[in-house]
Amino acid sequence: MKSGRKCVTPHTTTILHYRWNYLKVRMSSTDTTPLLSQRNDDARPLTVLDDEDFLPAPRRPYVSSIKYLLFINSGCLIVFSGIHTLLFPYLYHYLSLNYSMAVLLSNLYFSCSFTLAIFSTTMGESKTGKFAVIGTGLFVGMVAFCGLIVSRFLYLNFLSSYTAVTVVSIVAIILVSVSNGIIKGSITSFLADQSFTDSHQAGDHLIYRRKPLFRPVHFAILTSLSPAFGSAFSSLLLGQYDVGSGKKPMQQDGPWMIFSSLGTGIMLCLLFFLLPWKRYKRVEPCYNGKHLLNAREMFSLCSPFLFLPLFWCIYFQMYSAWVGQASLMVRANVWGTWHFLIPESLISAYTPFMNLFIFPYFSWIVMPILKRYVGFKGFIAMGISCAVCSVISQGIIELLISRGLKIDFWMITPQVICISSAEYLLSYVVFRKVTLDVVRKANHLKIPLIVGWYSSIAIGNVLCGIASTIETPSHWIISFGLAAMMTGFLIYHLLTFKMPFLPLIDDDEEDLER
Repeated sequence: MKSGRKCVTPHTTTILHYRWNYLKVRMSSTDTTPLLSQRNDDARPLTVLDDEDFLPAPRRPYVSSIKYLLFINSGCLIVFSGIHTLLFPYLYHYLSLNYSMAVLLSNLYFSCSFTLAIFSTTMGESKTGKFAVIGTGLFVGMVAFCGLIVSRFLYLNFLSSYTAVTVVSIVAIILVSVSNGIIKGSITSFLADQSFTDSHQAGDHLIYRRKPLFRPVHFAILTSLSPAFGSAFSSLLLGQYDVGSGKKPMQQDGPWMIFSSLGTGIMLCLLFFLLPWKRYKRVEPCYNGKHLLNAREMFSLCSPFLFLPLFWCIYFQMYSAWVGQASLMVRANVWGTWHFLIPESLISAYTPFMNLFIFPYFSWIVMPILKRYVGFKGFIAMGISCAVCSVISQGIIELLISRGLKIDFWMITPQVICISSAEYLLSYVVFRKVTLDVVRKANHLKIPLIVGWYSSIAIGNVLCGIASTIETPSHWIISFGLAAMMTGFLIYHLLTFKMPFLPLIDDDEEDLER
């Protein structure tokens, strides 16, 4: 039987409790200096509070939801990176495609994931909801690997041809890209809503201050650790098999074993997502900025996306170029009494492992110092300069190899550090300081900016795949792309020379946890 008394939830009771404590604090205080609200120009004056006047905020019921999603995102990145590492040798050695076509399909596969992230970001902000979109992506990934296992079973027991199994394997690989793209966009949008401090306004007063649920550097480290683990895992499994034997896919268990192992990861992510289903809450953004940008601010905000695709094209071209160089280098090393050989299958995992050290170093040491003296355009110029240094290093090594000199494998480290540093600097400025900080002031720009970010990566992958089909030395293509990117940045700098950029959020709010 229903009761006529209004139900008061524990969360509501907690807010009322802090409101009463706040009134007691303010009755004993004499500081009533007015301060206009920065959230709404029409708001009434707020009372200025000292740091000790901010009372602790009640625990948000969706904190556990974000923790679950962070781990799910990491698991999906492990699976996707592992498949991406395996894809080129699978296409080149097992399906006997030519080199250019294998590189083109690998880049198109990567581009497909980021393109689907655009649509999942839009769907997550609609009535569909982020959790429903994420669950759909996990279900698609599970279906892909279930189909692979069933096809393998049919081949071993009923089928005499491996053609059907090969087709199912290719379909499974494509569905993994679809699954990763669906999950990537929704989780990025979800975390963008909860990465800032927040002050709860009740009436005319600020009752409590919320800290960020996660720091962007933690998310950056997590998203670099996962691809490193996925690439290393696939490379180690791939190293157990002779990829150049010329055997057909299902006559050798290498691809199937790797696909099945990674498919187990997708199933675990789905299970981990479904277990706390009842604890998920619909999350409202920590901010509700309504700042309207004029035409000049919009141009200065969107113009970096004009030359970012060229950078991503250079980045992926550099990646494939130094992997090819490393296969021609001396990979046998002797340190004292320790003799070891770096297997060729582990070369592609070198960049993700380097990012594990580069990202924390920049986040905790370099950026706190540089952000006091370097502006928005300065960070972009530094990122482009690092890309130039990486191209020069790659050209020197290629020149030495062409002259027949023996080059040690560790000589590729400077170009890997430079290109990874360029990736971090441009990602920090465009994604962290623009896409996230500006969105806090103008919430309605969240979807367009995230879509622009993913679009630049997708277009860069497509350009890289097209460039791989051109029968020209790689260093010439990279140099041309670098010159085009520098020209684009110069045009951007000239057009925005006297154009003020949209003010960014003060970093002191970001550093409240430190």
